[in-house]
Amino acid sequence: MEKHFQKWLLAAFLLAIAGFLLVPRVNGLSDIRISIPSREPLQGWSVQAGKAQAQAMDLPVQIPLPPGQGLTLSRYLPHNLDFPLVLAFYTYQQKVELYIGDDLIYQRGHTTPSIHGQIPGNYWNFVYISPNYAGQKVILKVDSLYPPFNGHMGEILLAPQSTAILYIIQENLWRFLLSALMLMVGLGLLSMHYSVPRIHRHDRRLLYLALLSLNMGFFLLGKSHLLQLLTGNYYLITRLRLVCVMLLPILVPLQISESISLRSRQYFREIIAGGFILYFTFLLLDIFGLVDLLQLTPFLHLFLLFNILYTPYVLALEYAKFKNLEARHQLIAVSALSVSVVIETASHYHGYAGEVMEALNIGMPMFVFFMGRSAFFNYMQSVVLKKEYSFYKDLALLDPLTGGNNRRTYEQELLAIQGSTHRNLDIHVVMVDLNDLKLINDQFGHECGDLAIKETYLAMTYAFGGSHVCYRLGGDEFAAILTDTEEAKVEKCLRRFFVLMGDKAANFQFPFSAAAGSAHWQPHQGEGIYKAIKRADEAMYQCKLAQKQASGRPIR
Repeated sequence: MEKHFQKWLLAAFLLAIAGFLLVPRVNGLSDIRISIPSREPLQGWSVQAGKAQAQAMDLPVQIPLPPGQGLTLSRYLPHNLDFPLVLAFYTYQQKVELYIGDDLIYQRGHTTPSIHGQIPGNYWNFVYISPNYAGQKVILKVDSLYPPFNGHMGEILLAPQSTAILYIIQENLWRFLLSALMLMVGLGLLSMHYSVPRIHRHDRRLLYLALLSLNMGFFLLGKSHLLQLLTGNYYLITRLRLVCVMLLPILVPLQISESISLRSRQYFREIIAGGFILYFTFLLLDIFGLVDLLQLTPFLHLFLLFNILYTPYVLALEYAKFKNLEARHQLIAVSALSVSVVIETASHYHGYAGEVMEALNIGMPMFVFFMGRSAFFNYMQSVVLKKEYSFYKDLALLDPLTGGNNRRTYEQELLAIQGSTHRNLDIHVVMVDLNDLKLINDQFGHECGDLAIKETYLAMTYAFGGSHVCYRLGGDEFAAILTDTEEAKVEKCLRRFFVLMGDKAANFQFPFSAAAGSAHWQPHQGEGIYKAIKRADEAMYQCKLAQKQASGRPIR
């Protein structure tokens, strides 16, 4: 059933592409919506739509306008105009001409048969009107040259400059603040990815969620028209939004694929590969002037819908088959995003062009919130597991009595030395044996025996250069591995060790001494490292024999 579903889904995808190719224009885009904000101090606009007679209308109003037929808005300025006004209007893909009386004071439009290279997108136009034009007629003509992108006429505001700017700021401030929040969340997740210790080196969930948050933050920043007021760049606004939406079908599967089974992950890899191919194909077509990104919007929406509807299916399948609880949490997040994408697409093709992508302003932050909640619990779990891992690692590699390296660490170091490809290694192995440990335990108690072991290890760390080169092998046996150390320096270290042991023995009521011996090893000598250890053991026993003869009593 799963294979048949994929075949039908692929067939529907190809059929939809064919439909978009055969029907290059969507009629829903030919509707023009006009509205006047409640702060508009002046009323009385006259509207002429297409070939219809001029008539006065109460705004807002929606006018079905066939492509190629213009819209004209006109009104008279007040006679007692003592201060300059701003005519601010919001348009999408329009050719605009503004006349006051017989003077053409503002013009923006396309002079080529293609929209490539022109200023696309939704943005505000600001025209300053001098008090010298008091009492004259203002005529705003709006038309579109390209039927697939007839666009719309949005809000129009004739007011003092401060009133117009304050209105735009108040209308778009929430988008700007939301984009700032998403960008801060993305940067925070990015820093967490590189600073938080992870159990699995290749776990990139925080990284992908950070990129997704940054992408959504930039999308909302482009959607916020405060970016236009801050930069004055019209082109940046639309291109930033389009590029961010194009990346959405790539970043969402990347995030989801990190927490699902390998079999389900293969489906997402195919989607991600297809998304990258489409992304770079669209960009190349736009760069070389073959087509504009706006003309590829239907294909972008199609792939986004396919992705956002296919992803919940795979997650539901993942949870049903493997009882993956993280897949269930992600299913909730993707469902919220899916609803917003469907609403956005429906509003684009069956509503007003000015309503595009409004649903994503809510859907994308909800998606990041749910995914961020899941990432937070994963982070807390990772911290706990990391602590447990460190505990058990210390338990396995450290000696509980001295707190230093144990035999396992010693064996790992020897294997690393023997398996090294460097031929210029210069190794000295030192073997140390604590004398009379059994006698100390039997006559003075195990507390004194433990103290003797810890003090011996401490003397070794002082004498041989630190705890990283010293090892307790068990019982009364110790070792040190010295690298790149000259023979004379090794002898000096041994003398320092015996001096330290003698100083400590003066403070103890029990006999406290140790025997030590060293051996030199290099790879080109033709013998293994373990033969050098045997030679060091023999040197240590010779030292013990000399100590026995010097003291005149048996030493064990």
